[in-house]
Amino acid sequence: AFPAVISAQIAGRLIFLFAIFICQSFTSFTVKVIWEQIVTGLSGLYLQAALAPVIMIGLRALLIKDKND
Repeated sequence: AFPAVISAQIAGRLIFLFAIFICQSFTSFTVKVIWEQIVTGLSGLYLQAALAPVIMIGLRALLIKDKND
């Protein structure tokens, strides 16, 4: 689950940068604004990277337990 979370986070950042590239013709984004947006989301990214695999492992264990009962 951990590689999937990291891959999704990287893909999300790339899509964010692509959206900025597309929207630059009618709005102004500076490097500072972009960096602040990325830094603001880092706490959520860290939380997802830590909790998502744990939740997935727990759910898998519950499903296997229910399947065996």
